[in-house]
Amino acid sequence: MGSFCQSNKLSIATVAALALGIGGGVVMRSWSWSEDTLGLIALPGDIYTRMLKMLVLPLIFPKLILAVTALDGKLSGKLGALLIVSYFLQNVVNAFLSIMAAFVIQPGVGYSHLNDIATNLSYSPSTMANDTSFPVSLIIIDLFKNMFPENIVKTMIFQTKSVIAESDTQDKEIQETNVDATNNLGMVIVSITLGFALRGTPKTSTGVISFFEGLASAFTKIIEWVVNFGPIGILSLVWYQTLKIEDISLTLSQMGLYILTILIVLLIHAWVFMPLVFLLITRHNPYRYMYNIMEVLPTVITTSSSLAALPITSRCLEEKNKINPKVVSFALPIGTTINMLPIAMVSILFLMQLEGITPSTSNLFVMCLTLTFVAVGAAGIPQDNLILVFMAVSILGFSTKNIVKVISIEWFIDRFSCVSKIMVDGLIVGIVHHFTEEDPEAVEEPVKHVETDPFI
Repeated sequence: MGSFCQSNKLSIATVAALALGIGGGVVMRSWSWSEDTLGLIALPGDIYTRMLKMLVLPLIFPKLILAVTALDGKLSGKLGALLIVSYFLQNVVNAFLSIMAAFVIQPGVGYSHLNDIATNLSYSPSTMANDTSFPVSLIIIDLFKNMFPENIVKTMIFQTKSVIAESDTQDKEIQETNVDATNNLGMVIVSITLGFALRGTPKTSTGVISFFEGLASAFTKIIEWVVNFGPIGILSLVWYQTLKIEDISLTLSQMGLYILTILIVLLIHAWVFMPLVFLLITRHNPYRYMYNIMEVLPTVITTSSSLAALPITSRCLEEKNKINPKVVSFALPIGTTINMLPIAMVSILFLMQLEGITPSTSNLFVMCLTLTFVAVGAAGIPQDNLILVFMAVSILGFSTKNIVKVISIEWFIDRFSCVSKIMVDGLIVGIVHHFTEEDPEAVEEPVKHVETDPFI
């Protein structure tokens, strides 16, 4: 019991803070509170979210560079290419399922609109756009301009946005403006480019890579400290929100639907779609295969860590599913690095619905593209789902005042997410193993051991 409490002390503290915040808020809702007092109650939570947002850029930038520099050797050849394609495709499917589930269930709307679910199926690109008169060509232009910024420092402060304005002669012309928001897509491209450049100059880049390794380790340690402050921040945010919200039952229904949406996405993706793909490719029973990995469940549920379960997962794949040890030692660590967080997109769309924002098709495309790359840099960061959520918030420029509804149950849904990630990783390893049996030379290609971050 003592070891369980020690290994789960942060989750226990989070649950206690959540219960105390809700209980205290409900008891004190009838009291009269001034705005100054409410502001003081919300202050620790506001500081917590500010610190998380502050650390997004300095965490992602060096870790994404290091992820690219570490690709040398381990992604060469047929085995690496097959693995990358497999993960990229499953990330696309996961994003599609998340978008569809969020638009159909609409967790950010709540129970009052459940009867209108059928109407949500009629979404089209024109109805999803906030401004249907905004030309698609300008969206594409802005996308590429932000991907290739003219000033690296500028990407940390501004995004490029084209607007149509009337000139003195009453003719319409396109003008380029700067929006006060971090150009994360540009930072991703700069990071990847710099990573490949450092990898291509190994004789002179050792010191630079060591610098980025130290920088990433330092900021990872800082976010550990911030995460340990989390229960106090959650207590503050939940208490404040409970005092402020007008309809508690609506809020509870929104959070319940949010959890339901995530569970549906995880169920369809990890327990229906991926097993079906595994069956079609390998002609083996996917559920027997997954049953052989179930030994990892106690470790995952107690630690919510894919790395803690990695040795057990590897042993189950090698001994019970008879997977080539070379494939396991090569593919599993990469999977923990590049497997996109399965709940990030649902969390982002949930927050957007709470703000009354309907994302355009271009918004969704940019989010999917950015998160696919940034997930590589976010791997190993504590509270990595929140980091990706804050990244998306800065891209789209909407408020984080409702982030407490995501933070307060992160400890709960993260365990389901971790189980699904491990099952997807195991199935992809099985698919890769199937192809290596048909082409034995692929697995014999030299690969380097992939180091994983101890905080995954």
